[in-house]
Amino acid sequence: RCAGRVDEGLVEPAVVVQVPVRSLRRQHGTLVLASASREWDGDHGGALAARAFGEQAALAIGLTQARAEHERLALLEERDRIGRDLHDLVIQRLFATGMVLQGAQRMTSDSAVEERVGRAVHELDQTIREVRSTIFALHHAQEGGGLRSQVLQEVAAGSSALGFEPTVRFDGPIDSTVSDDVREHV
Repeated sequence: RCAGRVDEGLVEPAVVVQVPVRSLRRQHGTLVLASASREWDGDHGGALAARAFGEQAALAIGLTQARAEHERLALLEERDRIGRDLHDLVIQRLFATGMVLQGAQRMTSDSAVEERVGRAVHELDQTIREVRSTIFALHHAQEGGGLRSQVLQEVAAGSSALGFEPTVRFDGPIDSTVSDDVREHV
């Protein structure tokens, strides 16, 4: 209990109750209830109601955090599924198409046809690299973003100043092999 007084138009509360807002696993904060009324006599029922409110608030916070974690896990599972589909369906088909074209390239004696098929095979190889890079980025996406996503964000930010979208190519596991010292400079 505080003594009520008027100081520059502010009234100090006559009653202040502090209730912990905590679940079984962690302390979320403290709920502070203040009243200028002097009518609360400190009865045990009021304190129990305040404590019950604090427990309900902690439960709501815990449920919100659990829901957010569930959504994050669902997103990661979806990324894994997309990565598997890209690998199992898209890359395998592109690779098989490239093999067929390479076989056809060996069967021709026309240099113009051979050159065009060679360019098509090269484009397929490049597409496979880009899809693999995307799969890797899906598997290694993180809250703050890895080096790969940071570079892509910087490129996207600079695109408007450049007036075009630059092409970015990654080769290998950028996020897991580049050291922190090098990452800072990149």
